[in-house]
Amino acid sequence: MEVRNPAITFSGLASGLDTAGIVENLVKLERMPIDKLEARKSIMEKQKDLFQDLSDKLQALEDIAEKLKKSSSWDVYESSMSESGYFKANITGQATTGTHHVKVNSVAQSEVETSNGYADTTATSVGAGTLSITVDGETTDITVDSSNDTLGSLVDSINNSGANVKAWLINSGGDEPYQLVISSADTGEDQAITIDAGGLTGGQGLSFTQVQDAADASVTVDGITVASATNEIENILPGLSMDVLNVTEAGQEIALVISPDKDAVKDNIKDFMDAYNDIAEFFHKQAHYNETTKEAGPLSGDSAIRSIQMDFQKLFMTPISGLGGGITSLGELGLKTQSDGTYELDETEFEDVAEENLDELIRLFTGTSSVDGLGTKIDELVTQITDPLEGIIPNRATGFDESISQLDDQIQEAEARLVEYEKNLKHKFTTLETLISEMQAQQNYLAAGSIYRA
Repeated sequence: MEVRNPAITFSGLASGLDTAGIVENLVKLERMPIDKLEARKSIMEKQKDLFQDLSDKLQALEDIAEKLKKSSSWDVYESSMSESGYFKANITGQATTGTHHVKVNSVAQSEVETSNGYADTTATSVGAGTLSITVDGETTDITVDSSNDTLGSLVDSINNSGANVKAWLINSGGDEPYQLVISSADTGEDQAITIDAGGLTGGQGLSFTQVQDAADASVTVDGITVASATNEIENILPGLSMDVLNVTEAGQEIALVISPDKDAVKDNIKDFMDAYNDIAEFFHKQAHYNETTKEAGPLSGDSAIRSIQMDFQKLFMTPISGLGGGITSLGELGLKTQSDGTYELDETEFEDVAEENLDELIRLFTGTSSVDGLGTKIDELVTQITDPLEGIIPNRATGFDESISQLDDQIQEAEARLVEYEKNLKHKFTTLETLISEMQAQQNYLAAGSIYRA
């Protein structure tokens, strides 16, 4: 007998059968096709995610290719000097390789004036009236009175006057150690200072002595002299600026050598190699069949993956003709293909190529005005693969979405059928329990009647 209410079911009370267990196991068997559909869906979702991962890696390679197809990305230079300490050379753009001879004739400096000495900075008056300071033809008059007539207070008045100078105090020792120092704020010979203290009366008075002339920097490069009001000389050579540090000795010349920065060139190649190796490792891990272990990656045998692999193999193995040099493929740069499809750089071979055929190496990536280089070809291939309308990867993603949607529909329909199946099973077993219970009741009734008649 089976006793039921909406929340609780007691089964097998009449038949002695574990009808709940039987129903559960039958439902599990009926659910197996749904489990297979869900497993297929899980595989497709993983494959879709892997294609998105591949798309990201291709985008990273395209970014590198976009950079390397530009000549400016290869305009990397370095400088060296036969002696240090006289100037610093800074590469700022496309430089011209070669050796230059440099002499530093003078260093740019400010004019510096110092005053007569004072015994203190806060008590003794310098006088009252007007102190005039002229720099580069512009005169600033500073009013001196009882509020600012000591060295200490006059420093602040000068610094706040708007004159293009800087003022400070020094202690030079002796009975009257304190001196007022005034310097032009900028360097260059046009920053000469004229200080007129004749407008001050009374007090100890001020007089100034020039201790440093205002001067321009002067540098002679390959016999041509260049002057600058500052020690930072821009474009002293194409793509090069110079910081002047010290004057060279009489007759001394410093050799300045501008040469291609081969380490930066190597970095460009390694950036490309790393970006492609990331893709090659993806192919090897996700789409490779291991003959030894008999294990296949989740994308093994996928036609889209095979197509992309073949496109890259064809691109990298096909020499580019018309570049005007002997280097036409990656293998000639010292890039060696490994068993897993990745590249490894033979640095010795690369350095030889960079030393002897740097221009050809660069043209392999940049191309010429009439022939596309590897940078452009990679850019175009990745764009073709990832094109939102016609690209292999977006089309594959669309296919996955459609298949996953169909599986969702099938799973939903199968789940609905399974609910009905379980419902019908429970109904049948409930009916069975009811029949058995009724039969048992009749049997008991008949048995009781026989006893009564006896």
